[in-house]
Amino acid sequence: MFALTCVAQTRMQKAENMADSIRYYQQKISKFPADAPATEEYLDAVMSLCVACYKADSVVLGEQMAATALVRGSALADSCWQAATLFSTLAYFYEQRGDTIMPQHFHNKSQVLMMRYAILKEHADSVEYYNQRIEQVLNMRHQQKHLFSRKNRKYAYLNDEFCATVSSSCNTMETIYLGEQQLKLVRDSVFLADDNVCSETYFRLIYSHALMGHLDRAMTLLEEAKEYYRRFPREGISESFLWWQIGEGLFNYGDYAQALSCLQNAKKLSTDVDKPWIDELKKTIKQCRKLL
Repeated sequence: MFALTCVAQTRMQKAENMADSIRYYQQKISKFPADAPATEEYLDAVMSLCVACYKADSVVLGEQMAATALVRGSALADSCWQAATLFSTLAYFYEQRGDTIMPQHFHNKSQVLMMRYAILKEHADSVEYYNQRIEQVLNMRHQQKHLFSRKNRKYAYLNDEFCATVSSSCNTMETIYLGEQQLKLVRDSVFLADDNVCSETYFRLIYSHALMGHLDRAMTLLEEAKEYYRRFPREGISESFLWWQIGEGLFNYGDYAQALSCLQNAKKLSTDVDKPWIDELKKTIKQCRKLL
């Protein structure tokens, strides 16, 4: 259901000159009167500008626009997915100027908003129940963070599960943030090296990097992920599956040439283990060829 939302989160003007892309969205935003109530269309335009600023590392402009839009659109934040992306970009902009407190608040806000939006769309009849489950997971994760040690590793497992939940809500930027945080935790904690605490993180992080157009980062993680799933086998996660994740991400990003190469590699490496999704792979390959 949220595939289009995932693609939309990476949407931006594909101009060779990033400055042209930023100007394009600034002009689009100027059409919305400053004294008029914020609309979802306005938030969508500002979100696109902020993603462009994120790509161009235009910190000052991006921070200003994201903060203004979130204040103006506060009444809409719980009912539109754009607010989650705005909070993610705002966290990034604050991080770039050295703030160590507010970014975490913004990341948390983005994660919760997108999960609640997903619940609203998928479980409209049980919103209160699922929102309570979110609060329980967040509270448990917070408590376990302070208890994390060599003898109590629950926090690491909760992080892996939480990354999967955020990924399933289609919050690409926060999946990357959480995934990178989880890998850092595991690498820094030598005693986690032999624990199966990244079974969700690796393949979701690889897909998210590809979806954002970060092919180099996805490829860097590929070898690491292959080794991880060899050590901790998980049903359905093969080398072919990992290549498929990269190809699907690049396809949704719009890089059809690179996507086709990765998808063909996934097909070549596929075995009987990969039968559940092989038809979807072939379908994407056909679409890639048509779009090239």
